Amino acid sequence: MQGSIDNVHNGKCYGWAFDDQSQPPVAVSIYIDDKRAAEGVANQYRADLESAGIGDGHAAFVIDIPESFRDGHYHAMEVRSEAGTVIASRNEILVVPRLTPTEFARTAPWVDSDDDAFQTELSRRLACSEITEDLAEKLAFFRENGFVAIEQAIPHRLIDKVLDDVERAWDSPPTILVLNNTLKQPVLMQDVIQSPGFRSTSFRYLDFHNVSDACAEIMMNPQVLDFVRTYLDADIAAMQTLLFENGTQQRSHQDFPYVHSLKPASLAGAWVALEDVDPDAGPLFYWPKSHRLVKTYEFEDGTVLAEGDGEHVRRYEEYLENTCRELGLEKVQFTPKKGDVLIWHSALVHGGSTRNNLALTRKSMVTHYTTRDAYPFDRRHPQTPPVTVQRHSGIYYASQRDGHQEGLYSFD
Repeated sequence: MQGSIDNVHNGKCYGWAFDDQSQPPVAVSIYIDDKRAAEGVANQYRADLESAGIGDGHAAFVIDIPESFRDGHYHAMEVRSEAGTVIASRNEILVVPRLTPTEFARTAPWVDSDDDAFQTELSRRLACSEITEDLAEKLAFFRENGFVAIEQAIPHRLIDKVLDDVERAWDSPPTILVLNNTLKQPVLMQDVIQSPGFRSTSFRYLDFHNVSDACAEIMMNPQVLDFVRTYLDADIAAMQTLLFENGTQQRSHQDFPYVHSLKPASLAGAWVALEDVDPDAGPLFYWPKSHRLVKTYEFEDGTVLAEGDGEHVRRYEEYLENTCRELGLEKVQFTPKKGDVLIWHSALVHGGSTRNNLALTRKSMVTHYTTRDAYPFDRRHPQTPPVTVQRHSGIYYASQRDGHQEGLYSFD
Protein backbone atom coordinates (compact mmCIF):
# COMPACT_ATOMS: atom_id res chain seq x y z
CA MET A 1 0.00 0.00 0.00
CA GLN A 2 1.43 3.35 -1.02
CA GLY A 3 0.31 6.95 -1.33
CA SER A 4 1.01 10.62 -0.75
CA ILE A 5 -0.41 13.79 0.76
CA ASP A 6 0.42 16.15 -2.08
CA ASN A 7 -1.09 19.41 -0.96
CA VAL A 8 -3.66 21.15 1.21
CA HIS A 9 -5.24 24.33 -0.11
CA ASN A 10 -8.62 26.01 -0.20
CA GLY A 11 -9.86 23.69 2.54
CA LYS A 12 -9.17 20.47 0.64
CA CYS A 13 -6.57 17.70 0.96
CA TYR A 14 -5.12 16.46 -2.33
CA GLY A 15 -3.27 13.16 -2.60
CA TRP A 16 -3.41 9.55 -3.73
CA ALA A 17 -3.49 6.04 -2.30
CA PHE A 18 -3.03 2.65 -3.99
CA ASP A 19 -2.95 -0.98 -2.90
CA ASP A 20 -1.44 -3.27 -5.53
CA GLN A 21 -2.89 -6.28 -3.69
CA SER A 22 -6.46 -5.02 -3.90
CA GLN A 23 -8.60 -4.38 -6.98
CA PRO A 24 -11.15 -1.83 -5.70
CA PRO A 25 -10.13 1.79 -4.95
CA VAL A 26 -8.76 2.43 -1.47
CA ALA A 27 -11.08 3.96 1.15
CA VAL A 28 -9.07 6.44 3.19
CA SER A 29 -9.41 8.60 6.28
CA ILE A 30 -7.61 11.87 7.00
CA TYR A 31 -6.17 12.24 10.49
CA ILE A 32 -5.01 15.61 11.78
CA ASP A 33 -2.96 15.51 14.99
CA ASP A 34 -4.14 11.92 15.45
CA LYS A 35 -7.80 12.93 15.24
CA ARG A 36 -10.00 11.54 12.50
CA ALA A 37 -11.04 14.54 10.40
CA ALA A 38 -12.57 13.27 7.14
CA GLU A 39 -13.08 10.23 4.91
CA GLY A 40 -13.04 9.60 1.19
CA VAL A 41 -12.19 7.21 -1.61
CA ALA A 42 -9.04 7.32 -3.75
CA ASN A 43 -10.75 6.78 -7.11
CA GLN A 44 -10.13 9.95 -9.13
CA TYR A 45 -7.96 9.86 -12.22
CA ARG A 46 -4.60 11.61 -12.57
CA ALA A 47 -2.43 11.30 -15.66
CA ASP A 48 0.81 11.52 -13.68
CA LEU A 49 -0.19 8.49 -11.58
CA GLU A 50 -0.90 6.40 -14.66
CA SER A 51 2.43 7.48 -16.17
CA ALA A 52 4.18 6.40 -12.96
CA GLY A 53 2.58 2.95 -13.15
CA ILE A 54 0.12 3.50 -10.29
CA GLY A 55 -2.58 1.19 -11.62
CA ASP A 56 -4.69 2.84 -14.32
CA GLY A 57 -4.29 6.25 -12.69
CA HIS A 58 -7.59 6.12 -10.75
CA ALA A 59 -5.99 6.47 -7.31
CA ALA A 60 -6.27 10.16 -6.45
CA PHE A 61 -8.45 11.78 -3.81
CA VAL A 62 -9.68 15.28 -3.05
CA ILE A 63 -11.21 15.42 0.41
CA ASP A 64 -12.84 18.40 2.12
CA ILE A 65 -11.36 19.19 5.53
CA PRO A 66 -14.02 20.13 8.10
CA GLU A 67 -14.13 23.80 9.06
CA SER A 68 -13.18 22.99 12.66
CA PHE A 69 -9.73 21.85 11.50
CA ARG A 70 -9.06 24.81 9.20
CA ASP A 71 -7.32 27.06 11.70
CA GLY A 72 -4.42 28.37 9.64
CA HIS A 73 -1.78 26.51 11.69
CA TYR A 74 0.68 23.73 10.97
CA HIS A 75 -0.38 20.20 11.91
CA ALA A 76 0.69 16.59 11.58
CA MET A 77 -1.46 14.85 8.97
CA GLU A 78 -1.87 11.20 8.05
CA VAL A 79 -3.84 9.25 5.49
CA ARG A 80 -4.90 5.85 6.81
CA SER A 81 -6.69 2.86 5.31
CA GLU A 82 -9.92 1.42 6.70
CA ALA A 83 -7.81 -1.01 8.71
CA GLY A 84 -5.85 1.87 10.25
CA THR A 85 -2.65 1.40 8.23
CA VAL A 86 -0.78 4.67 7.71
CA ILE A 87 -0.47 5.16 3.94
CA ALA A 88 1.12 8.62 3.94
CA SER A 89 2.03 11.31 6.43
CA ARG A 90 3.31 14.88 6.67
CA ASN A 91 4.81 16.10 9.92
CA GLU A 92 4.03 19.77 9.32
CA ILE A 93 1.45 20.94 6.83
CA LEU A 94 -0.47 24.19 6.84
CA VAL A 95 -4.23 23.66 7.13
CA VAL A 96 -5.84 26.92 6.06
CA PRO A 97 -9.50 27.98 6.18
CA ARG A 98 -9.48 28.12 2.37
CA LEU A 99 -7.13 29.71 -0.13
CA THR A 100 -6.28 32.75 1.95
CA PRO A 101 -4.02 35.58 0.76
CA THR A 102 -1.22 34.20 2.93
CA GLU A 103 -1.49 30.69 1.49
CA PHE A 104 -1.74 32.07 -2.02
CA ALA A 105 1.46 34.08 -1.58
CA ARG A 106 3.26 31.05 -0.14
CA THR A 107 2.92 29.17 -3.45
CA ALA A 108 4.26 32.00 -5.63
CA PRO A 109 7.00 31.26 -8.24
CA TRP A 110 10.64 32.26 -7.75
CA VAL A 111 10.29 35.45 -9.80
CA ASP A 112 7.84 36.74 -7.18
CA SER A 113 10.27 36.26 -4.27
CA ASP A 114 11.78 39.21 -2.38
CA ASP A 115 14.34 41.45 -4.09
CA ASP A 116 17.48 39.79 -2.73
CA ALA A 117 16.29 36.25 -3.41
CA PHE A 118 15.23 37.15 -6.93
CA GLN A 119 18.50 38.87 -7.81
CA THR A 120 20.53 35.99 -6.38
CA GLU A 121 18.61 33.39 -8.38
CA LEU A 122 18.62 35.49 -11.54
CA SER A 123 22.39 35.93 -11.31
CA ARG A 124 22.87 32.20 -10.74
CA ARG A 125 20.84 31.31 -13.82
CA LEU A 126 22.75 33.79 -15.93
CA ALA A 127 26.11 32.50 -14.68
CA CYS A 128 25.11 28.92 -15.48
CA SER A 129 23.81 29.98 -18.92
CA GLU A 130 20.36 28.68 -18.02
CA ILE A 131 18.90 31.92 -19.39
CA THR A 132 20.09 34.56 -21.86
CA GLU A 133 20.68 38.22 -21.10
CA ASP A 134 17.56 39.08 -23.10
CA LEU A 135 15.40 36.66 -21.11
CA ALA A 136 16.88 37.95 -17.84
CA GLU A 137 15.89 41.51 -18.81
CA LYS A 138 12.39 40.38 -19.68
CA LEU A 139 12.03 38.52 -16.36
CA ALA A 140 13.20 41.55 -14.38
CA PHE A 141 10.80 43.82 -16.28
CA PHE A 142 7.96 41.33 -15.79
CA ARG A 143 8.63 41.10 -12.07
CA GLU A 144 8.59 44.87 -11.68
CA ASN A 145 5.67 45.72 -13.98
CA GLY A 146 3.56 42.55 -14.15
CA PHE A 147 3.74 42.12 -17.92
CA VAL A 148 6.10 41.86 -20.85
CA ALA A 149 5.38 42.51 -24.54
CA ILE A 150 6.93 40.52 -27.39
CA GLU A 151 6.50 42.23 -30.74
CA GLN A 152 5.69 40.16 -33.83
CA ALA A 153 5.99 36.84 -32.02
CA ILE A 154 3.16 35.25 -34.00
CA PRO A 155 3.51 34.67 -37.78
CA HIS A 156 0.73 36.39 -39.70
CA ARG A 157 0.06 33.29 -41.80
CA LEU A 158 -1.01 31.48 -38.60
CA ILE A 159 -3.29 34.33 -37.62
CA ASP A 160 -4.86 34.47 -41.09
CA LYS A 161 -5.52 30.74 -40.93
CA VAL A 162 -7.24 31.07 -37.53
CA LEU A 163 -9.47 33.83 -38.86
CA ASP A 164 -10.31 31.68 -41.89
CA ASP A 165 -11.16 28.82 -39.49
CA VAL A 166 -13.53 31.11 -37.59
CA GLU A 167 -15.43 31.85 -40.80
CA ARG A 168 -15.63 28.12 -41.55
CA ALA A 169 -17.05 27.57 -38.07
CA TRP A 170 -19.89 30.01 -38.77
CA ASP A 171 -20.70 28.17 -42.00
CA SER A 172 -20.83 24.79 -40.24
CA PRO A 173 -20.51 25.03 -36.43
CA PRO A 174 -18.18 22.53 -34.73
CA THR A 175 -18.83 21.29 -31.19
CA ILE A 176 -17.33 24.28 -29.38
CA LEU A 177 -18.82 26.57 -26.76
CA VAL A 178 -19.38 30.32 -26.86
CA LEU A 179 -20.24 32.79 -24.11
CA ASN A 180 -21.24 36.44 -23.86
CA ASN A 181 -22.32 38.76 -21.07
CA THR A 182 -26.02 37.93 -21.45
CA LEU A 183 -25.58 34.16 -21.11
CA LYS A 184 -25.40 32.59 -17.65
CA GLN A 185 -23.34 29.68 -18.92
CA PRO A 186 -21.59 28.67 -22.17
CA VAL A 187 -23.69 27.24 -25.00
CA LEU A 188 -22.83 25.33 -28.14
CA MET A 189 -22.00 27.56 -31.08
CA GLN A 190 -24.73 25.88 -33.14
CA ASP A 191 -27.31 27.16 -30.63
CA VAL A 192 -26.53 30.82 -31.40
CA ILE A 193 -25.79 30.55 -35.10
CA GLN A 194 -29.23 31.98 -35.94
CA SER A 195 -29.35 34.52 -33.08
CA PRO A 196 -29.60 38.02 -34.61
CA GLY A 197 -26.72 40.25 -33.59
CA PHE A 198 -24.91 37.67 -31.45
CA ARG A 199 -21.68 38.00 -33.39
CA SER A 200 -21.57 41.76 -32.74
CA THR A 201 -21.67 41.28 -28.95
CA SER A 202 -18.68 41.02 -26.61
CA PHE A 203 -18.54 37.23 -26.83
CA ARG A 204 -15.78 34.63 -26.80
CA TYR A 205 -15.11 31.26 -28.38
CA LEU A 206 -14.00 28.76 -25.72
CA ASP A 207 -11.05 26.47 -26.52
CA PHE A 208 -11.05 27.10 -30.26
CA HIS A 209 -7.59 25.50 -30.30
CA ASN A 210 -9.23 22.09 -30.09
CA VAL A 211 -10.74 22.51 -33.56
CA SER A 212 -8.18 24.84 -35.17
CA ASP A 213 -4.65 23.51 -35.51
CA ALA A 214 -3.39 27.01 -36.31
CA CYS A 215 -4.95 28.28 -33.08
CA ALA A 216 -3.20 25.50 -31.16
CA GLU A 217 0.09 26.48 -32.78
CA ILE A 218 -0.34 30.07 -31.61
CA MET A 219 -1.25 28.88 -28.11
CA MET A 220 1.97 26.82 -27.93
CA ASN A 221 4.22 29.49 -29.42
CA PRO A 222 7.83 28.59 -28.46
CA GLN A 223 8.77 32.13 -27.37
CA VAL A 224 5.78 32.36 -25.06
CA LEU A 225 6.28 28.85 -23.66
CA ASP A 226 9.97 29.53 -23.03
CA PHE A 227 9.20 32.65 -21.01
CA VAL A 228 6.36 31.10 -19.02
CA ARG A 229 8.34 27.91 -18.36
CA THR A 230 11.23 29.96 -16.95
CA TYR A 231 8.89 32.13 -14.88
CA LEU A 232 7.00 29.19 -13.37
CA ASP A 233 10.14 27.01 -13.30
CA ALA A 234 8.39 23.87 -14.56
CA ASP A 235 7.00 22.13 -17.62
CA ILE A 236 3.95 23.98 -18.91
CA ALA A 237 0.33 23.02 -19.57
CA ALA A 238 -1.99 25.30 -21.51
CA MET A 239 -5.31 25.27 -19.66
CA GLN A 240 -7.64 27.09 -22.06
CA THR A 241 -7.99 29.59 -24.88
CA LEU A 242 -10.47 32.44 -25.26
CA LEU A 243 -10.89 33.80 -28.77
CA PHE A 244 -12.48 37.25 -29.17
CA GLU A 245 -13.77 39.15 -32.18
CA ASN A 246 -14.85 42.23 -30.23
CA GLY A 247 -13.68 44.11 -27.16
CA THR A 248 -14.80 42.50 -23.89
CA GLN A 249 -15.52 45.74 -21.97
CA GLN A 250 -14.69 43.78 -18.81
CA ARG A 251 -14.20 45.68 -15.58
CA SER A 252 -10.85 45.58 -13.82
CA HIS A 253 -10.05 42.07 -12.60
CA GLN A 254 -7.22 39.60 -12.00
CA ASP A 255 -6.94 36.07 -13.38
CA PHE A 256 -6.16 33.94 -10.33
CA PRO A 257 -9.61 34.29 -8.67
CA TYR A 258 -11.21 32.70 -11.75
CA VAL A 259 -8.68 30.30 -13.34
CA HIS A 260 -7.70 27.51 -10.95
CA SER A 261 -5.06 24.78 -10.87
CA LEU A 262 -3.51 22.83 -8.01
CA LYS A 263 -0.93 25.63 -7.67
CA PRO A 264 -3.09 28.77 -7.69
CA ALA A 265 -0.20 31.25 -7.88
CA SER A 266 1.49 29.34 -10.73
CA LEU A 267 -0.51 30.97 -13.50
CA ALA A 268 0.22 33.28 -16.41
CA GLY A 269 -1.80 34.71 -19.28
CA ALA A 270 -0.87 35.61 -22.85
CA TRP A 271 -2.88 38.01 -25.06
CA VAL A 272 -2.31 37.83 -28.82
CA ALA A 273 -3.39 40.55 -31.26
CA LEU A 274 -5.04 38.93 -34.29
CA GLU A 275 -5.30 42.35 -35.98
CA ASP A 276 -4.06 45.90 -35.43
CA VAL A 277 -6.07 47.28 -32.50
CA ASP A 278 -7.78 50.64 -32.87
CA PRO A 279 -8.15 52.80 -29.70
CA ASP A 280 -11.92 53.03 -30.33
CA ALA A 281 -12.38 49.24 -30.60
CA GLY A 282 -12.28 48.65 -26.84
CA PRO A 283 -8.59 47.80 -26.30
CA LEU A 284 -7.24 45.74 -23.44
CA PHE A 285 -6.16 47.92 -20.52
CA TYR A 286 -3.91 47.14 -17.57
CA TRP A 287 -2.49 48.82 -14.49
CA PRO A 288 1.34 48.34 -14.45
CA LYS A 289 2.80 47.26 -11.10
CA SER A 290 -0.66 46.46 -9.70
CA HIS A 291 0.36 42.80 -9.28
CA ARG A 292 2.80 43.87 -6.56
CA LEU A 293 1.19 46.96 -5.07
CA VAL A 294 -2.49 46.00 -4.81
CA LYS A 295 -3.11 43.98 -1.67
CA THR A 296 -4.72 40.61 -2.42
CA TYR A 297 -8.48 40.87 -2.00
CA GLU A 298 -10.12 38.56 0.51
CA PHE A 299 -13.74 37.62 -0.12
CA GLU A 300 -16.30 37.29 2.66
CA ASP A 301 -15.62 33.55 3.04
CA GLY A 302 -11.91 34.15 3.67
CA THR A 303 -10.75 32.96 0.26
CA VAL A 304 -9.12 34.77 -2.67
CA LEU A 305 -11.27 32.86 -5.17
CA ALA A 306 -14.29 34.49 -6.81
CA GLU A 307 -16.97 31.82 -6.56
CA GLY A 308 -19.92 32.51 -8.88
CA ASP A 309 -21.03 36.05 -9.67
CA GLY A 310 -22.97 38.77 -7.92
CA GLU A 311 -22.50 41.73 -5.61
CA HIS A 312 -19.44 40.16 -3.96
CA VAL A 313 -17.68 40.22 -7.34
CA ARG A 314 -18.79 43.81 -8.02
CA ARG A 315 -17.27 44.85 -4.67
CA TYR A 316 -14.04 43.09 -5.65
CA GLU A 317 -13.90 44.91 -9.01
CA GLU A 318 -14.54 48.25 -7.33
CA TYR A 319 -11.80 47.52 -4.81
CA LEU A 320 -9.30 46.94 -7.63
CA GLU A 321 -10.26 50.11 -9.52
CA ASN A 322 -10.26 52.30 -6.41
CA THR A 323 -7.02 50.88 -5.05
CA CYS A 324 -5.17 51.35 -8.34
CA ARG A 325 -6.25 54.96 -8.46
CA GLU A 326 -5.40 55.57 -4.80
CA LEU A 327 -1.91 54.20 -5.42
CA GLY A 328 -1.46 56.59 -8.32
CA LEU A 329 -1.02 53.80 -10.86
CA GLU A 330 -1.36 54.55 -14.56
CA LYS A 331 -4.11 52.86 -16.57
CA VAL A 332 -2.56 51.85 -19.89
CA GLN A 333 -4.41 50.88 -23.06
CA PHE A 334 -2.76 48.18 -25.16
CA THR A 335 -3.02 49.03 -28.87
CA PRO A 336 -0.69 46.48 -30.47
CA LYS A 337 -0.05 45.46 -34.04
CA LYS A 338 -1.17 42.16 -35.48
CA GLY A 339 1.14 39.40 -34.20
CA ASP A 340 2.20 41.16 -30.97
CA VAL A 341 1.89 39.30 -27.65
CA LEU A 342 1.42 40.53 -24.10
CA ILE A 343 2.28 38.08 -21.31
CA TRP A 344 0.97 39.05 -17.88
CA HIS A 345 1.13 38.07 -14.24
CA SER A 346 -1.99 36.41 -12.81
CA ALA A 347 -2.38 39.26 -10.30
CA LEU A 348 -2.01 42.09 -12.83
CA VAL A 349 -5.20 44.17 -12.77
CA HIS A 350 -6.59 44.42 -16.31
CA GLY A 351 -9.81 44.60 -18.28
CA GLY A 352 -11.45 45.81 -21.50
CA SER A 353 -11.98 49.44 -22.48
CA THR A 354 -15.29 50.80 -23.75
CA ARG A 355 -16.12 50.03 -27.38
CA ASN A 356 -16.47 53.61 -28.64
CA ASN A 357 -17.09 52.43 -32.21
CA LEU A 358 -19.18 49.25 -32.36
CA ALA A 359 -18.32 48.82 -36.02
CA LEU A 360 -14.70 48.11 -35.11
CA THR A 361 -13.57 44.61 -34.15
CA ARG A 362 -10.79 43.73 -31.69
CA LYS A 363 -9.79 40.25 -32.80
CA SER A 364 -7.58 38.66 -30.18
CA MET A 365 -6.80 35.47 -28.33
CA VAL A 366 -6.00 34.72 -24.69
CA THR A 367 -4.32 31.61 -23.28
CA HIS A 368 -3.89 30.72 -19.61
CA TYR A 369 -0.91 28.58 -18.61
CA THR A 370 0.06 26.71 -15.46
CA THR A 371 2.59 24.02 -14.59
CA ARG A 372 2.03 20.52 -15.88
CA ASP A 373 2.08 18.95 -12.40
CA ALA A 374 -0.54 21.47 -11.24
CA TYR A 375 -2.91 20.47 -14.02
CA PRO A 376 -2.95 16.63 -14.19
CA PHE A 377 -6.63 16.58 -15.20
CA ASP A 378 -8.80 18.28 -17.82
CA ARG A 379 -11.03 20.84 -16.08
CA ARG A 380 -13.81 20.04 -18.60
CA HIS A 381 -13.69 16.29 -17.91
CA PRO A 382 -12.22 15.93 -14.39
CA GLN A 383 -13.31 12.31 -13.89
CA THR A 384 -12.01 11.08 -17.27
CA PRO A 385 -8.38 10.38 -18.20
CA PRO A 386 -7.24 13.38 -20.26
CA VAL A 387 -6.01 13.02 -23.82
CA THR A 388 -2.65 14.76 -23.77
CA VAL A 389 -1.32 16.60 -26.82
CA GLN A 390 2.38 17.49 -26.87
CA ARG A 391 3.28 20.54 -28.94
CA HIS A 392 6.71 22.09 -28.84
CA SER A 393 7.76 22.18 -25.17
CA GLY A 394 4.30 22.12 -23.58
CA ILE A 395 1.08 20.13 -23.43
CA TYR A 396 -2.65 20.68 -23.66
CA TYR A 397 -5.64 18.37 -23.56
CA ALA A 398 -7.81 17.30 -26.48
CA SER A 399 -11.54 17.86 -26.09
CA GLN A 400 -13.66 14.80 -25.33
CA ARG A 401 -17.03 16.41 -25.99
CA ASP A 402 -19.47 14.10 -27.79
CA GLY A 403 -19.22 14.55 -31.55
CA HIS A 404 -15.99 16.53 -31.33
CA GLN A 405 -13.28 16.19 -33.98
CA GLU A 406 -9.89 17.31 -32.69
CA GLY A 407 -7.93 19.41 -35.17
CA LEU A 408 -10.92 19.65 -37.49
CA TYR A 409 -9.28 22.55 -39.33
CA SER A 410 -5.78 21.34 -40.14
CA PHE A 411 -2.83 23.58 -40.90
CA ASP A 412 -0.09 22.58 -43.32
